[in-house]
Amino acid sequence: MTIGAEERACMILEGLSCQLSDGQVDYAAFGGQHEFVITQAGARFKVRFAEHKLVRKSIDEIQVLVDEVVARVRARTSSGALRSAA
Repeated sequence: MTIGAEERACMILEGLSCQLSDGQVDYAAFGGQHEFVITQAGARFKVRFAEHKLVRKSIDEIQVLVDEVVARVRARTSSGALRSAA
């Protein structure tokens, strides 16, 4: 079974939303880009994935990406050092 960019983006959105349940995650797709805007503890983060790169990622690689983004958001919001990241 092959999954497309939209399904992969959905997996990312679901993963971020579940792991950062005390924050808010918004999603938009435009011009071949998939953008996730995370608001957590008063800080805002934007993460973008190019569609052509997203479709090359395996499900396991997507989970690793989600885990990395969550770790960065938590590290930055717990320290309060930065207001945004990409």
